[in-house]
Amino acid sequence: MSDLSPLLKHPWKLQFAGLSMVVAIALAVRWWIGPSAAMETVVRREFVQSVVASGHVESPNRADFGAQITGTVLRVPVVEG
Repeated sequence: MSDLSPLLKHPWKLQFAGLSMVVAIALAVRWWIGPSAAMETVVRREFVQSVVASGHVESPNRADFGAQITGTVLRVPVVEG
């Protein structure tokens, strides 16, 4: 019984050691599991978005498009008049 007498004289040391073990185990489990993340279920549906705005549209650059084609006109499908 002489072995238990220091623990009986200072029971707060035993309580502190037990609480420290519980906290250490809780932190180890939390570290092992990793961070939690919010989850959402993916649902297939139409994506509809409407934008109503007024303003003036300007382009930063000007571009001219054109084509030159060389060929022979075989027929003109119209009547005169």
